[in-house]
Amino acid sequence: TADRSPNNSLRLSKQTSVGPNIIVPSGVNSVGESYMDDDARISSIFNLDARSKKTHNHYSVFASLIDTDTKTLWYEDYDKTANDVLTLQGTSNIGSNYRIGVSVQGTNNDFIARALNQESITNRELQRYGASTQAGTYAAGFKHILTDEGMETLYHTPNTQIINDGVAVSKGLFRAFMNDPKLWHGSASYVKPQRANEYFIAARPSGKTTWKFYKVCDSNGQTNLNVDFTMGAYKHFLKSYNLGDLTAASTGVARRRPIANTDWSRVLKVFQKNIGTMEVRVCQGNIENIKARLSKLENTQSLDSINNNIGFRVDNDPYSQSSIDNGSLDNIDFQTKNDPYSQSSIDAGSLGQSDESKVSTLISDSDGIRVTNVATESDVTTVSEPRTYTKVLPDGTIATYTTVETKQVQSRFKETVTEYD
Repeated sequence: TADRSPNNSLRLSKQTSVGPNIIVPSGVNSVGESYMDDDARISSIFNLDARSKKTHNHYSVFASLIDTDTKTLWYEDYDKTANDVLTLQGTSNIGSNYRIGVSVQGTNNDFIARALNQESITNRELQRYGASTQAGTYAAGFKHILTDEGMETLYHTPNTQIINDGVAVSKGLFRAFMNDPKLWHGSASYVKPQRANEYFIAARPSGKTTWKFYKVCDSNGQTNLNVDFTMGAYKHFLKSYNLGDLTAASTGVARRRPIANTDWSRVLKVFQKNIGTMEVRVCQGNIENIKARLSKLENTQSLDSINNNIGFRVDNDPYSQSSIDNGSLDNIDFQTKNDPYSQSSIDAGSLGQSDESKVSTLISDSDGIRVTNVATESDVTTVSEPRTYTKVLPDGTIATYTTVETKQVQSRFKETVTEYD
């Protein structure tokens, strides 16, 4: 439900708190780090579930969509308050020049049929219905742009005839964003970054690594954490992650209903397809700066995770930095009976009788590090064999340790190849 009270669309002084008495919505679940510099402000990740009676922090859908792919008019009819009526009429919190989809269906069925069939429409009919009904906006040439650019760009509708698709951010989510102690905002303005086209939600299904970005084109007064997608934005989200398409109910008020004398149908959209947990970040700034900073932020966090995981896996490695610091190489016996490439192990047939043997030891495939021991045919000879070991240190550098073992190679020679993706 839209909330266009002065506090929400101007300063939000009663909805945010940046002093000692911070009020944060209950059940806030965020992970990861937030980020701020001169060009972008990015929140930590908030986890939202599909809307239900049991969920407080959720994603949902609103507004309408003229879906030319499926010839469907998706719309809503929630009209409990004056602000709800503005939403049905396609007016967002930033005014009538930045239109969202009109949900009003109208009662002139003859006009609706001719408008959808792209038949003759009079100028008087366009003046009457062209901006006030969903079929009328179609007849007048207004359209949705369901591309990445369409989701990211705020369109001046009278000049472009483009209907804005994006999201509405709840009062509760905006408050959580404003109260992040790592972010400095300067003011609590909601509308100023909207009109500058510098206010976005980054969204993705939980478990995905890529983000899609949706301009904030409206607001709502929910105190819970909520991201409300326009019908067009949610269709774009589903398509972007191969999650299908908008769906109608099989029965009831949200079922698909044919529109007389056309091959179109209409669906009262009172629910959205459940895609499981959705991860969202609240972002302010130029969209290209946000994308660059978010990529850098997540790559840094990923590297930290890789180093932490490697450290855990090599706790018992005598060639890890901590083990070397503790003197693990001081008196090491490289002719250990547990080494399949030691002379005693070769004598015992550790390399088998095949003409060629390749033994691969996986340290961390997910971290892009592979160590492969390659055994190849060789004559019996005495060799001084270098053994090189590497480790990723906490600062991201690679430390290399080399030892030399002299031995009689009976049938195989082994070399170690380390690759970093």
